[in-house]
Amino acid sequence: ADGAGSRVRKAAGFDMVGPDNIQTYINVHFKANLRELVSGREGILYWVMDEALTGTFIAHDIDSNWIFMKAVDADEPIDSIDEDKFATLLKASIGADVPIEIQSMNAWRMTAQISSGYRAGGIFLVGDAAHRFPPTGGIGMNTGFQDAHNLVWKLGMVERGMAPEILATYEPERKPIAQTNSDQSLHNALKMIEVAVALDVDGDQRITAGDIDAVLADPERLAAVQTAVDAQAEHFNLSGLDLGLCYTGAAVLEDGPPPVSDNPASNYLPSTTPGARLPHATLLKDGEPISTLDLVPYDHLLILSQGDRHPGLDAAVETLRGEGVPVHLEMFGSGTAAPPTDDAAFAALFPADELLLVRPDGHIAGRFRGDNAAQEACRACAGLWSP
Repeated sequence: ADGAGSRVRKAAGFDMVGPDNIQTYINVHFKANLRELVSGREGILYWVMDEALTGTFIAHDIDSNWIFMKAVDADEPIDSIDEDKFATLLKASIGADVPIEIQSMNAWRMTAQISSGYRAGGIFLVGDAAHRFPPTGGIGMNTGFQDAHNLVWKLGMVERGMAPEILATYEPERKPIAQTNSDQSLHNALKMIEVAVALDVDGDQRITAGDIDAVLADPERLAAVQTAVDAQAEHFNLSGLDLGLCYTGAAVLEDGPPPVSDNPASNYLPSTTPGARLPHATLLKDGEPISTLDLVPYDHLLILSQGDRHPGLDAAVETLRGEGVPVHLEMFGSGTAAPPTDDAAFAALFPADELLLVRPDGHIAGRFRGDNAAQEACRACAGLWSP
């Protein structure tokens, strides 16, 4: 996890695949209180559209902590940053004489790349070492979290005696997700050009004060700009991408694809499809509200059953434990110690006859129905423990 310029990745002999220089930026990290300037328009991101001063302000704290991100020509040397030049641009872009304290400046290149490999022997790449995305949507950081989330339980299980073959599922599960997320990040970045095009009244690929005045004076042009802005909504709502990922491969007993919404990037459709994330539903346990996700132990496999519906389940689980398999059995649903707070919502997510095998990362490894569900679930559990 040594970052976008990963020396470990290079030493392992992996290449980065994909566009390597979409745009070059200078980041200026500075302290300033800009609350009065943005009063009534408080937000996280602010775009300055001006021929000479185009840039993006990122508010980590409106009262004190900011980043100014300025695009520069791809051929502009960035090894030695002209600090006076960019300090002047920063002050002009703020547009008011306010006290500022520049903390640092650094250059970076926007890319959309995936490492050609994620594993070399005992070395595993996670985060920016494995993938580098445009910073549109925060997908890069979330993808890095998911990498660690996917890998850490497998490492933990192997250290406890699980067959090391489970580690071979890390790259096949995570690399396709990273590619999907990279494509979405690039899509987000390119889609933002639509706003600039709508603001460029004279079509000379430069946005000037005259362009802005023309837009503000023309209701049709203003409506076109608003339409372009509204089209960025997906960029800021990627719940489907963050939560809807569904793994396939050796650590999942696949039985079909998950449901897909009309906008899979933004709309998350929970399901018990093997490979998908265990859906959330609110339960009551010991009188306190908890999530179904709270039932998942980080260091055990989990078998979830809606009450005593599967003959022989308790005995089969005890047999597994006796064989050293780290498995936990949890009863949930109506008539158990963990009933749902909303029966209808719970039933829509969790069919009563399903028995679920859940991995420590909260993704479903398999679902089982019928008279032999208990035996099949326990057999799958043993197979997952010792693939």
